[in-house]
Amino acid sequence: MDLQINSPGFFSTEHGVDDEIYLFFRKITKYFIGKEYSEIINTVGLAPVVAPAEILGQGLWAEYIKIDKMSKLAMVSKQTNYLEYLNSDIEGKKHLMVENILSSIKSIAKRGKFDHERFERDLMDCLVN
Repeated sequence: MDLQINSPGFFSTEHGVDDEIYLFFRKITKYFIGKEYSEIINTVGLAPVVAPAEILGQGLWAEYIKIDKMSKLAMVSKQTNYLEYLNSDIEGKKHLMVENILSSIKSIAKRGKFDHERFERDLMDCLVN
């Protein structure tokens, strides 16, 4: 599977890309190269959103789930609490991003016939190694 994870939307634009989060995502994406969880989806693009409520209330940085079965592609954008992320240390930020990743993957599980439980186990293995 080709897993791509963007730096947190809005937050990275306002505060810059966090090198530790970037490297954390890179480690995760490398771990999933060659693994398969679905016959329908082989590429997953995740775009976490970390934005304040007033920005979200303007309709900016909206959540979405798109599955293109012809291209075997899923694209997901899910929100994470801005203040919680802003006030977290790096380990807290990583934890919030793992929650976002798992929520995003679970959101495509049914339509994409994606084995999210095995993905979650593999993600946990990746994080302890």
